[in-house]
Amino acid sequence: MTKLVKLRFRGCHSFLNEASLDLETDSSLEPTLGDVPSKVRHVAGIYGKNAGGKSNAIRALGDCIKNIRGDMDIVMPSNPFWLTDEEKDNSECFYELTLLVGNEDGSSTLHIYGYKASQSSVTQEYLKKKSADSNDEPSFIFEREGNTVARHDPHLGQERLDMIELAAKNPKKLIITELCGENGGGFPGDWWPIFQWCKNATILESGIKGIISTYDISKLRGDIKLFLCKLDDAISDIKVDEGKIRIQHKTAGGKGVWLSIDQESKGTYRFLELASHVIRSLTEGKTLIIDELDESLHPEVFARIIELFRDRNPGENDNAYNNHKGKGQLIFTAHNTVFLNLQNFRTDELHIADKNPAGISTLKRCSRKTKKALNLQANYLNGRLGSTPWSLKTSEFIFNGEGHDSNA
Repeated sequence: MTKLVKLRFRGCHSFLNEASLDLETDSSLEPTLGDVPSKVRHVAGIYGKNAGGKSNAIRALGDCIKNIRGDMDIVMPSNPFWLTDEEKDNSECFYELTLLVGNEDGSSTLHIYGYKASQSSVTQEYLKKKSADSNDEPSFIFEREGNTVARHDPHLGQERLDMIELAAKNPKKLIITELCGENGGGFPGDWWPIFQWCKNATILESGIKGIISTYDISKLRGDIKLFLCKLDDAISDIKVDEGKIRIQHKTAGGKGVWLSIDQESKGTYRFLELASHVIRSLTEGKTLIIDELDESLHPEVFARIIELFRDRNPGENDNAYNNHKGKGQLIFTAHNTVFLNLQNFRTDELHIADKNPAGISTLKRCSRKTKKALNLQANYLNGRLGSTPWSLKTSEFIFNGEGHDSNA
């Protein structure tokens, strides 16, 4: 099983300086009720004001994943920092993933993979690894500078070294993509867990209406039915009929009526859209990345989805998914603060995105700074966690109903 420990990035979207999304458990925090000891958190929530950089943090992670698995054509889709007077062609983006990789003998290894790229070429790429229980510095598997391999593991073997050197000659492709993608035929090595984790990750962007798969509905019907019926007690069944998704609703007489997905509310469509992704992540140990998870969802539904992923000892009232050993990770952004308290979040599961007057975003984890906080919701809303609070008064909004600038 492979889990994300940390993403470091800079120079992309609204993040000019280095930022990090950190899922390593903060051992200095006292465990909350029911916590299971774990090196890595299974939930990371990103909060912040509108236009503070929440979605851009998700986009940065998405860019990194898509570049590695080859979804994006590299004349480099680096999406450089937007608000700059410099030529975008000369801007460099940096991404680094740290993954915790479980081995067959029960031990774990940290794999650190990173790269720099402009919109015209890959300028640096490297892969390092170390035992998760060791304090030693990680050792290089390979390091690329431009089109050459600057250093490599002496035990790598000539065949693997030849493949790496050949892949490095293409300035518009990542070595890891060439080795593990279609061209490399899944060439085995220490790079494979990185590529496989990226390949299995699911990214759901905000504002894009997802396509609900009839294949997933058919294959996962029992689980999806459980998911829907628990979240909406008016729903009793779901099926695929002649290629169309239909949902059965309870009636006063108890017979039930079948409605097509087009007749459902936006909220029902939303959690049906999420259903297969949540179930696959939980049962197959995959990472699910959702921008604006709370969109069109009741606060209780939003909270229950988060609870499914949290590291907790199973109790008599816990959902059966909490017992699954292959539990995945959930990384999300949201605005809903109703459940932003220590009963639902550990502070090391919370990140705050903010933006300064120059348009530069920051992303900060809340763990040590707020470990004595009793009310995360109040501290978040008044700006004590780092996010700038809303300061304007409604009396300052004076509209004139005309086309000219009222401040001119």
